[in-house]
Amino acid sequence: MKRKLYFTVLALCLTVVDLYAQDRGTTLVESLAQKMTGYKNYRIEFTADMENEFSDLSGKIIVSGACYRVEINDYEVYCDGKNLYTYNTNEDEVTIEKADPTDPSPLTNPARFFESGIKDFQCIYKGTETKNGKTVERVELLPSKLQASGCKSILLEVDKNSLPVSIEYRTEGAAPITIAIQKVVPLTDISSDTFVFNRKEHPEVEVIDFR
Repeated sequence: MKRKLYFTVLALCLTVVDLYAQDRGTTLVESLAQKMTGYKNYRIEFTADMENEFSDLSGKIIVSGACYRVEINDYEVYCDGKNLYTYNTNEDEVTIEKADPTDPSPLTNPARFFESGIKDFQCIYKGTETKNGKTVERVELLPSKLQASGCKSILLEVDKNSLPVSIEYRTEGAAPITIAIQKVVPLTDISSDTFVFNRKEHPEVEVIDFR
């Protein structure tokens, strides 16, 4: 009888811990989304690392509503809310395709990642950690269904101000990409031209249109 009672209590404790982990994780992600949505426009400066591929690549993200622009290494990504332009500066080539609103990647759809609360993901609280003398909270995002993007999981670290500190984006069959957030800067009004690839400025670039 005592043995049965012990396991019953243990099971209840584990259930409570699991519920807390999910609740706290969800709260962190929702707080982050609320914080970022509060900025009408913003710029994120970051560095990115991928084992055996690259390290300390500097980049920036500019977001305004559903529109965004990402610059990193030889790539520039533009999205006007409908179309996605990926410009490879090294190859003088730009591809155009319809924007995928379900893409969860912070590098190819930062507007969704930082502002939507990452719908269709389960949020699991992973506790705290000290980074550069500051305490951050960690939450793992697990897709509730198969992602076309191949996303396996996302490990997100958030500071006490509900701002992102780092993101580890994991996909099937590839090393994770770690994004270290250096700065989040609120911006004033941004021209819509910021989010569209300007063909007139790059007449030599080959355009591949998949729309």
